Amino acid sequence: MIKAARYARYGVPEDVIEVVEIPDESPDKGQALLDVEAVSIWPHDLYSMQNLKGFEERLPHIPGNKCIGTVGALGAGVTHLKEGDRVNVTHIAPGTWRERVCLDAENLRRVPANADVAQLSLLGNMLTSYYAFEDIVPLKKGDWIIQNGANSSCGQFIIQMAKLRGIHTVNVVRRPEIVPYLREIGGDVVLVDGPDLARDVTEATNDAPIPLAIDLAAGDATQRLADCVAQDGTVACYGLMSDESAKIMVSDLMLKSIRLVGYFMGHSRRNRSHEEFGRVHDDLADLVADGVLFAQIAAEYPLDAVKAAVIHQAKESTERPGKIILRPNATAENT
Repeated sequence: MIKAARYARYGVPEDVIEVVEIPDESPDKGQALLDVEAVSIWPHDLYSMQNLKGFEERLPHIPGNKCIGTVGALGAGVTHLKEGDRVNVTHIAPGTWRERVCLDAENLRRVPANADVAQLSLLGNMLTSYYAFEDIVPLKKGDWIIQNGANSSCGQFIIQMAKLRGIHTVNVVRRPEIVPYLREIGGDVVLVDGPDLARDVTEATNDAPIPLAIDLAAGDATQRLADCVAQDGTVACYGLMSDESAKIMVSDLMLKSIRLVGYFMGHSRRNRSHEEFGRVHDDLADLVADGVLFAQIAAEYPLDAVKAAVIHQAKESTERPGKIILRPNATAENT
């Protein structure tokens, strides 16, 4: 038997999630058995526990759809991995909040053994940030972009990747305490959101044209970004931090010819070959190992402390600076 975090009813996350024992598995043909090392907790994990529309799951349900793990056993026919390899799950894989899990080996890629596993568990965010530069609008060295939610892990990766590409960033946050950190990791301009955002951006960039805004918040924040982009600019929404629909004046869509689009990394992946996606994944993993790509980690929790982990995840960013990582095979002493 192994331990897993599971919920069998909907409700307040810390009330419904519990640690249970479930049967261990053996890998079938084409599968690998992983000892799960690190899983990043996502907002949608909590939404599913609350049965919010669009996030429903069949009960009982073990959360998690990605992880970093070590190969413990291989099924027949798997030749590209060996026992002891550290791997990342590159496709959605249900139920990773557990000590061990069997997954299709074709969806596993090796990652550097010397890299921090908590940072490696954020590779999905890194891929989201990477393809935001590739697929929304053409960008060139010297261009400016603007993003809100800049202190999110994706936002931090956007700052770091922009620096590597020679692209300037305006980074919009909700609280002033985060400003020094984002400047330290490479943000060219960091501003606190508010009604005068467009004026502040104009002053800070010397009225540089901004062709792309990346919107994590939606709601009224979408309009504030639209006020900052240039004629024929694009606002790309990839999150709903405000829990509201994106709002933008029709006059901006018409007269400024602004495009309002959605962005989802899954579409970027589907448009690329397995080989091309794999090369990007491996390059990003190497940058993690080299310490070039990183994000704030607020806390790491063992599986037995999963209730505390979801409580921490539910806190506002003012109380939770960084990601919450679940370490299913760790103990309280080594997290």
